[in-house]
Amino acid sequence: MEIGTDAYLYGLPVVQMKHWREQFLKHTPANQFRHFRDYAGTNAPSVPSPNPDVLYSVAWLDLTKEPVLLSVIEKGDRYFSFQAQNAYGDNGFYASLHGRTDRMEHHAYVGPGWSGKLPAGVQRFDNATRLVALVGRTYVAGPADLAAARAVQDSYQLTPLSQWPPPPIQSKTNSPSHTATAAVVVGVASEEIEPLQFFARLDECLHEEPPTFEYAAPIERFIQIGIGGATPFSPAGLDPATRAGLLRAVPAAKALIAAAKAKLSSVNGWIIPPATIGKTRVDLIERAAVAATRIGINSQRECRYLVGQADAAGQPLASPGRYVIRFEKDQLPPVDGFWSLTAYRAADRSLVDNPAGRYGLKSLDPALRRGADGSIEVSLQKESPGPDREANWVPTPAGEFVVMLRMYNPKLFIRGPKWQPPVIQKIGS
Repeated sequence: MEIGTDAYLYGLPVVQMKHWREQFLKHTPANQFRHFRDYAGTNAPSVPSPNPDVLYSVAWLDLTKEPVLLSVIEKGDRYFSFQAQNAYGDNGFYASLHGRTDRMEHHAYVGPGWSGKLPAGVQRFDNATRLVALVGRTYVAGPADLAAARAVQDSYQLTPLSQWPPPPIQSKTNSPSHTATAAVVVGVASEEIEPLQFFARLDECLHEEPPTFEYAAPIERFIQIGIGGATPFSPAGLDPATRAGLLRAVPAAKALIAAAKAKLSSVNGWIIPPATIGKTRVDLIERAAVAATRIGINSQRECRYLVGQADAAGQPLASPGRYVIRFEKDQLPPVDGFWSLTAYRAADRSLVDNPAGRYGLKSLDPALRRGADGSIEVSLQKESPGPDREANWVPTPAGEFVVMLRMYNPKLFIRGPKWQPPVIQKIGS
């Protein structure tokens, strides 16, 4: 059973990535973007914790024959990033804002074993697999900023090397909005499949994308139970002991995942995710725990996610309670990009419908109010805190809720003990 348990933990990100890729390619060919055009209000896709900070641009790259080049123009100081995630669920290189206004940059995504020559001035990103998910995020201030953010999306170009250089950028600002299901836009956990079918899917993945040295070490053990070997995995051909062991392995692995989620560290009522999310050669259980909820998540060096779920007394956040988060001037979230706060229902991590149409706040909002001492005090409550505090108001739902702090381009020391999120103080009911 131990080998089967490890195979499930190892394989969960791989199988989830395959599911995402298959769903995506039903709608959009490889090496082409599909843009999610709508502001993530309550009409957002049914994914956990929809993000109202950015618009997504997603592509699946097929690097089997040749590299694919991404061309972007940096527009002022608008945040953007492109995350490359290989078929094993791990993040590679990021292309993101460098503060170079109106400068065109080109990035080549190169598959394993390719040794050709790239055009001058192109940055090379080598990938461990030939199939790669490319997830673009473009800052959007809110509904009024959609047209400008969509225009930036339309400037992104993907060009196979054999078709280089790219054609001139055509304005598409009047093109219709393209929405998509959750499984297409971002990586979400696939529906539960029968245990032996899961191992068959994993075997398919290992033959489609033979593991490079970063992922090869466990395969010799998996071959002992028919996974990753020269012949396809066959549930019908398993001996009774192996079959029984694999059936026991899945619930055992799920129990390890659940225990890992329960052990996440907490500071001042905030859950702190591991800094190793999205990295290769880390704990199998940790990687599987991420994949069990969502794939496509940012590496923590690009965006740090903290989830506030308890007040200063250790009690769950819940309306009609009213709360305050006070960031002192020298304790503002330390970022080179920006930070945001968003409230979600605790039960399903959905956004909070409210008459004001507010789904959180962003540090780049010019209306955000600071105290005379440079501090920022945020109100968390269902009803408006009054006209003089609405700029710093995050509406909350009835019942229990959580609040997510996203920190884009976090400073390095954020990963250590030097910075801690402030407590969430309950000030009334």
